Amino acid sequence: MNGSCLKFLFILAAYICVGLECDAAGTSPIGNSSWPQWLRLEIEKAQTTQDLSDPRTLQVWVYEKGREMESEGNIERALESYILFYSQLKATAAFEFAINPNHEHSVYWKQTTRRLKAVQRFCVEYLSYNPGLARLCFELELFMKSLMLDFSSRVHRKIMESGDEEFISDWNTVMRGRDYLDKAMPLLKQLEPHIETIRQNIVSADSISKALVEHYDRKLQSLRGVDTMNLAAKSVLIDKAMQRYPGIFDNIHLGYVAKSLRESDALVEYFTYPGKKGETVYGVFVIRPGYDYPEIEILGDEAMLLRHLDGNVDFDGLYRYLWEPVNQLIGDCADIYVIPSGILHKVPFAALCNSVEYISDKHTIHTLLSSKDIVGINDAGETFVNNAILLLGGADFDYMQGGESPTPDTTNVPDDANITENMLRSSRGQGFGYLPGSLREIETIREILWTKEWRVRLLTDTEATKTTLQNDLSKFTPDILHISTHGFWIPSPVSDDAPNRNMFRIAENPLMRSGLVFSGVNILWNMVYPPGIDNGVLTAQEISRMNLSGTGLVVLSACETGAGAINDSEGVYGLQRGFRLAGARKMLLSLWEVPDKETTDMMISFYHYLVSGHSVKQSFDMAQKDMRVKNPDNPESWAGFVLIE
Repeated sequence: MNGSCLKFLFILAAYICVGLECDAAGTSPIGNSSWPQWLRLEIEKAQTTQDLSDPRTLQVWVYEKGREMESEGNIERALESYILFYSQLKATAAFEFAINPNHEHSVYWKQTTRRLKAVQRFCVEYLSYNPGLARLCFELELFMKSLMLDFSSRVHRKIMESGDEEFISDWNTVMRGRDYLDKAMPLLKQLEPHIETIRQNIVSADSISKALVEHYDRKLQSLRGVDTMNLAAKSVLIDKAMQRYPGIFDNIHLGYVAKSLRESDALVEYFTYPGKKGETVYGVFVIRPGYDYPEIEILGDEAMLLRHLDGNVDFDGLYRYLWEPVNQLIGDCADIYVIPSGILHKVPFAALCNSVEYISDKHTIHTLLSSKDIVGINDAGETFVNNAILLLGGADFDYMQGGESPTPDTTNVPDDANITENMLRSSRGQGFGYLPGSLREIETIREILWTKEWRVRLLTDTEATKTTLQNDLSKFTPDILHISTHGFWIPSPVSDDAPNRNMFRIAENPLMRSGLVFSGVNILWNMVYPPGIDNGVLTAQEISRMNLSGTGLVVLSACETGAGAINDSEGVYGLQRGFRLAGARKMLLSLWEVPDKETTDMMISFYHYLVSGHSVKQSFDMAQKDMRVKNPDNPESWAGFVLIE
């Protein structure tokens, strides 16, 4: 090994395995002896023209210095800069996410992800220079997925358990401001363009109209005030939280994951990074017990992958693209833990096949959202504490609360092309029309569970409302939450001046553009309404704030409940993220519209196996194989279901 490689290895050992820490208060580590001398001198020089005392400003500066060093061909210094950038980011990112309103997340995270992905590209490009870069590349992926999925909620739990009443009070005050802004921002965006127009004509308006405009004007000014006040309070709290919990990301490393694998296990994690021409390139990590570095295979660009996903799913083509490169690396491992990335969240891995067999015939395929979820998965057990289930289905989407409900009308379709284009293709997707199969499904499941003395709470017809569901879940925690209704997601926000655009269409936050609908939704879908009204819509954002930590399984028996906005390592910004943030341990949902009959058959088969003593995973696999036997030539009728563990 030559001198350059030895130095490169030393850098990786010093920074990846040991890690760097900022000082306890989270302030600038300028002058810290852990930093390379050349970089400290560069920072001192830069300080003469700009202020780098804020850790977040310093992070960006160090990243840009890494890019500069890389462009000059100084790979060692580029690596030092990139690892220091990552180290500092780890110290602040969880607190930024925990405390900032969600409408700010997308901007912050888009910038942060772009930089982390660039570092991953650097790792792949110089992988032949030193295999240690494979480890850094994997830990960046683990960090991104862990941050998005649960570290903001982990910060919140730690603070609530701290016992510091003053700190908790300050934190709750800022959280209330954050929640207020999150709820009000879509309304602000919708109303603001119209306020000035109305104000210009207010001279001739009647007194009621004047009062209404003045009321909304005060609301808009109040929102701006909350945002300004929150800014100062947030800065203080972030610094205090960083001081209290400096090791929030201590377990984000390969060893933490690898030690949780059994001899018969393999972890297969897909990732993306930007190619030289701006294209999205897919790669895959393979980790087995005892690995010091993951194996990396580069698969190709996204355009190749899309050819197998557009229209009817090409299961054979996906096998060649996604599975053949890892087949030799995993060998005969019995259990394979798969973590998708980007559009691979739409891929049913268990249904991939070659000319001989499905991969689920050879391996047990487990789907995870992050590789950190492997930790303890084999020891967690699956005892349902209360044998209690909440079933919701057969909702009356035309129900008018406080008045008589019209007869359910399957032609009543929401005014949104993004929703109806997909929903019109199956009987469990005819707009927000009545779902007769949904009612049969939950009533049959109730009968199955009653025979095993389960406690069953059934919400149907006019009782299947958002308010009733939320009230029930605030009073008790079911072991299983089963919701059989329409799901929706709107790929991107619509920006126009149409007065009847609902808040979900215009929301910047993707978690507000995905959700489930309940009784009464058709009445208010395209209306602006005051806060506190049951609009019949439970968004992924609202779900994420629920407490489902005692719920072992959430079943979403609706069309495309696994869908949502997809952003590389961030995963799916939709219902699956909302329920995971709420604490649900497992989720059974669908990747595409599955016909009504097949959905009901699958669910009934699943519960028969579950009450017979099988685990959730075993019950799911056996029910899916039953569906394969019934539909041997049509994998799309059964492969659309996925269990996320």
